[in-house]
Amino acid sequence: MKFLLFVFFLILFSCAPKVEERCDPRTVLRNLPRTKAPENFKLHGYVKYGPLRFPFLFAKEKGSYRLKVAKAPRIRVFEDRFCLKGKCYLLPAPPEKVIFGELIFGGERASCEGSYVVLESSTDFYKKKVFFEGGKPVKAVVKNLKNGRTFTVLFRERDKRGFFRELVFKGKGGSVKLLIEEVYF
Repeated sequence: MKFLLFVFFLILFSCAPKVEERCDPRTVLRNLPRTKAPENFKLHGYVKYGPLRFPFLFAKEKGSYRLKVAKAPRIRVFEDRFCLKGKCYLLPAPPEKVIFGELIFGGERASCEGSYVVLESSTDFYKKKVFFEGGKPVKAVVKNLKNGRTFTVLFRERDKRGFFRELVFKGKGGSVKLLIEEVYF
């Protein structure tokens, strides 16, 4: 009797329709790690633009930014934008928050796109989408609503101390890779 009951349940479960796990952004949002960018820091590494590689120093001290890039004076960073060759692109967050992956501010709309959880927000000037996979930011896409330009930040390797060792910034003017070697708090 037990054997027949076992076979019955085995057949029942093997023929049951498979239910694919549905993406639930609220559950994912609760489980996303909340990182905090430091108020003051210095970091150094390399800016890679095409085949060229330039050492750089970036610091935030007392609310102001300082950027020095060897032989590339036309790269500038402000709290809300990144400028290269005279073209400026809106950043998805202030530079330190991008570097440390602090990309959730509250008020974003959450949805699913394939295997990604997408947090979307917009203002009168831009529309921002941040893609997460497995609880980690993968990319951020910012579209300037005034001129239609799109700017993408790809998040690569993350250090155990919380900052991203490699970030790729892509825009219409090309791409720039930021390779961070050391951060001083």
